[in-house]
Amino acid sequence: FGALGFSFGAALAASGLAGSAVFAPPGVYLGGHGALLAPETAGDDCAQCGAQMCRGTNDLEYVCGGCGLVVEGDTAEPDDDDAPRAAPNTARLRIVGPKSNQLQPDLYRSSAGNTAATQKKQIYEEYCMYRARYIEAGGQAFPLNACKLASDSYNEVQRQCVKRSQNKKAIMAACFYHACLEIGFSPTKPEVAAFMQLPSKGIARGANFVRSLVADGKMDVDINADPCRPEITTLFAHLGLEGDAYAGLRAAVFDVVQTADLNHIGTSSILRSKVAGATFVVLRRCVDRELVPKPMGLQEFCQKCSIRKNTVERFTHELEEYHHSYFAQCYAKARLDTTPPR
Repeated sequence: FGALGFSFGAALAASGLAGSAVFAPPGVYLGGHGALLAPETAGDDCAQCGAQMCRGTNDLEYVCGGCGLVVEGDTAEPDDDDAPRAAPNTARLRIVGPKSNQLQPDLYRSSAGNTAATQKKQIYEEYCMYRARYIEAGGQAFPLNACKLASDSYNEVQRQCVKRSQNKKAIMAACFYHACLEIGFSPTKPEVAAFMQLPSKGIARGANFVRSLVADGKMDVDINADPCRPEITTLFAHLGLEGDAYAGLRAAVFDVVQTADLNHIGTSSILRSKVAGATFVVLRRCVDRELVPKPMGLQEFCQKCSIRKNTVERFTHELEEYHHSYFAQCYAKARLDTTPPR
């Protein structure tokens, strides 16, 4: 029955009737027999007979009590009314049921309206909606070119399988995080999770899925990219120190962090804490008053960077402890003040 359902759906798509819907009795669909087709829209009233739509078995589907139409949500759960949704550009058929994730890509490929360009455009619009909602909630404006790059990466996922709801959002979050790193911007993972309106504060589920596709050679994403330079660039942006004039100071911070890593200094600190501590020390040691007219205090620095004071102090103390052994030459190379700490 499943093979017949798929063949019928593929025939519809090939004949240009992909906007039509194929219905099934509720008992057959809810029992999980075969791969059935359903439309991707949802509403309070049935689009076929006008009867009331009722919640299905898993909170992600509605079933018509009159004709048996089964409707499943796409980007967000039905009870998540504030979540952004992409406006459908074309009517599409979905396969639901056992092995649907394997058959859906074939059905999409058989439809002339589901080209890679169309899919990328739809995902890009979803990213832009999440971005707008995040800005409205008081979040920072993430770069639009990161949204574009992430939509290209997610399209590689679409070529392999079809993901829905929270799984889709988690994978989109992972793609967005790696896209940000690629353009030299480093948001925190909790920020990306909030950007994608995930219920958790991390993106581990999506990151693991992306990592598995990369390992199988099915996705081209640099999951091992060094986040150090993007982290430094982002921190300098928070401090308002942007532009080529500060390239030398950013290079000095990178040199300090790399020297600490090579010599196993600050192993108890995460990368963001090391970058913050090194940046604070480099700015304090900068002798060019045109670049840094007045070095800021630790309290002001931590407020601008949204980082705890003790995490910065922990790493700066280690920089002071190993000043003569490793870091004095880093400061000298960057033409900073090399005076030993008191």
